[in-house]
Amino acid sequence: MHQSRNHANQKFSDTLTSEHLRIAHIFSWKSYILLGSLLFTIFYCLVPAWLNHQLVAIHNSSIRPIAEALFVRRIQWIQLTGICLGLICIALSIRNYFVTRSIKRSTGKRSKSKMNVFRRLLAKLMD
Repeated sequence: MHQSRNHANQKFSDTLTSEHLRIAHIFSWKSYILLGSLLFTIFYCLVPAWLNHQLVAIHNSSIRPIAEALFVRRIQWIQLTGICLGLICIALSIRNYFVTRSIKRSTGKRSKSKMNVFRRLLAKLMD
């Protein structure tokens, strides 16, 4: 009973791990850097600039003090969101860079070892 429960837990954790790996490998590391810089630019620069432009547009309105108080708070949240999204994309790009390097190394070593086996086999057949 205990062994079957461990097997079920292992199977569930393997499923979760494969799902996480599949989600993290949607883009290459270069794409994550591009996506992170794009999201950072949008949320840190463009949206706050647009909100400030909207505040300037209502400079003579009676709702300006209320809008200004709301927009200033939201601008800080939006900028923090841009920073967080940029950092997440940088972390994913670093992870994918090193994972693809290790995969290339391991497949390179495997193919070399397989070639050595075939060379030895051919050498023995020729003798």
